Amino acid sequence: MHMKDLTSFSDKESQVAVGDGKMPIRRIFEALIQTKYQGFVDLEYEVHGDNPMPGVISSFAYMRGVLQGMGYQSHG
Repeated sequence: MHMKDLTSFSDKESQVAVGDGKMPIRRIFEALIQTKYQGFVDLEYEVHGDNPMPGVISSFAYMRGVLQGMGYQSHG
């Protein structure tokens, strides 16, 4: 599955780094765990094409922090 975050659910151009928008990231992870999802969660980050790494790093750090707060350890 692809993870992204938005500041407006009605505007697909409102993408921001994961954790800076309105997506319920923890609830999404809880649902994936509840359904025993075995696949990957890939970051879909389509903004700041000239310098995407700050947003990519921030997004992964946020997602890892959420998972760590849920009792899961990072593997990478």
